[in-house]
Amino acid sequence: MTPELERRAISFIRTIANRCERCLRRTPENCRNCPSAWANEIMADYENDGRPPAVDYTLAARELRILEALRTSGRPLSATEIDLSDICSRALKHWTLCRMVRTGRLVRQKISDHEGRKGRYLYFIPNNKNKGTTK
Repeated sequence: MTPELERRAISFIRTIANRCERCLRRTPENCRNCPSAWANEIMADYENDGRPPAVDYTLAARELRILEALRTSGRPLSATEIDLSDICSRALKHWTLCRMVRTGRLVRQKISDHEGRKGRYLYFIPNNKNKGTTK
C-alpha cells in the first residue's frame, strides 16, 4: 500500500467513524451492526498500532520489579544492584525501598560504614523467622 493510498483509506474510515458522534440512534442493539462502530474499532486499532505499551510507573509496579529482582538473584541485593532506571529516579527507588522495609515487605541489613558516610544496605525478602526486622 502506498502512503497516499493509506492516507486516503484512513481518511475514509475516519469519516465513517465520525458519523457515530452525531448519531441519534445509539443503543447497543443498533451499534452492534453499525458501520460507524466498526470504523471506530478500526481507527482505535490503527492509532494504537506501532506504539510501545504504556509503562507502568505506579508504586505497585516498582514493588513488583524490586521483589522480582530479589527473587531472580537468589541473594540479598544492594540498592545499586536493583535497576529501576526505566521507571523511576534514584530518589523514588530509595523511597520505595524504605517504604517496603517499613511495611515489612523487605528487610534490610547494614553492611558497611565508610569514613563517616551513611552505611550501605542489603535488601532481602523476609521469611517468617525475621519478619519485621528493619535494622
